[in-house]
Amino acid sequence: MAPVITSLSAAPQNTNQGGYGQTLTINGTGLTGTTSAKIGSRTVATSSNVGGTVVTCTIPSGCGAASVNVVSPTGATLLTTNRVQFGGVTGTLTPPTSDVEITATP
Repeated sequence: MAPVITSLSAAPQNTNQGGYGQTLTINGTGLTGTTSAKIGSRTVATSSNVGGTVVTCTIPSGCGAASVNVVSPTGATLLTTNRVQFGGVTGTLTPPTSDVEITATP
């Protein structure tokens, strides 16, 4: 199953806007095996993966407004991904060029 991001939440304010050093919670489906997230052009390691539906990471400095992507080393069927959602709203998907990574902007 291709990963689908359904919502983002940054602690402690629990909104989709966060800042340096805060925990970003990525909710979705198909997140099993996710080892890192890309926030803008910065790749950060994920610190937990709960049941393939929740991934957390720390927001790095210097990101500004940025899209968020998940990176899975298994990358099964990502090349055929045709939709990514953020909080139920379909984002703009950059056409996939590999099975291991996709990029979408909310």
